[in-house]
Amino acid sequence: MFTTFESGQITFEAFGTALLNFGNFGADFPDDNDIELGLFEKEDLDIALTEGFIFAMGIDFDDRSGGSTPSTFTVTVFAGDNPLASFQFETEPLPDQNYIGVWSAATFNRLEIRESSAANENEFFGTVSISEISLPGRLYTDRFEPR
Repeated sequence: MFTTFESGQITFEAFGTALLNFGNFGADFPDDNDIELGLFEKEDLDIALTEGFIFAMGIDFDDRSGGSTPSTFTVTVFAGDNPLASFQFETEPLPDQNYIGVWSAATFNRLEIRESSAANENEFFGTVSISEISLPGRLYTDRFEPR
């Protein structure tokens, strides 16, 4: 088990009592899945670029296979040491496999994912996706009109 792991241009870092465990979790996650990182103990994780900045980052995620108690997480978006935004989510209403994603108007290079609940059950993570494409000036240029 690790506390830090680098893969390509992404660095994973666990904090506190959290430990990273990379492996093939296919039996726990049927079908074609990309779940390869188990996070044990209190799930506090940073996902960062080794260099450069991006506009979007996301990661496949599964909580229910790790236990029966929902977890609450706080995700903070950073540009260097400067926090840009933060949001919370609870896993209970989410389906078995999920996706945590952030798309920002400003570039960033790190997500801090912190478990704020006391569930202390295992969470599982998978493929990280990133984008260097900025948000468009206007998300919807045409108005939908029902006929």
